[in-house]
Amino acid sequence: DGVDIVIPNIEEGTALTGLSDPELIVDSLLRNYPLVALTLGESGVVVARADGTRVRVPSVAREIIDPSGAGDAFSAAFLAALLDAQEGADGAAALIAAVSSGQAAAAIAVGRIGARPSRSQRRRDRNRSWQTVGAADVAADAAAVSAAGREA
Repeated sequence: DGVDIVIPNIEEGTALTGLSDPELIVDSLLRNYPLVALTLGESGVVVARADGTRVRVPSVAREIIDPSGAGDAFSAAFLAALLDAQEGADGAAALIAAVSSGQAAAAIAVGRIGARPSRSQRRRDRNRSWQTVGAADVAADAAAVSAAGREA
């Protein structure tokens, strides 16, 4: 009781479960948490709900300058998107949209040195929205993967 969502990376998932296969890690964590988002770095994200909804979203290639803060950026944007989801949008589409937001935020984080941007970087960022940096590409890729999975 008390924890509804867990967002570990693959190393944390392995430490929590003793398992190394991402799908098995997610299955194990779902026994204790209603929503699991397992980040896999360059291999994307596996997100699943206890109700059986599950999506695997590939990462979108981005230049990685420094991975510091990528997980925090992903988690914040992922959670914000889940909170913003319309009521009843609990299916795969809501999870894909949340992952897309998280990946777009993480793409910005890895594109600069350090987890905290400089003052000049923050000024430049005010002129663009993190939601427009790669979010359309991520959403299109995720939709294609989801469609391919339904056809299989």
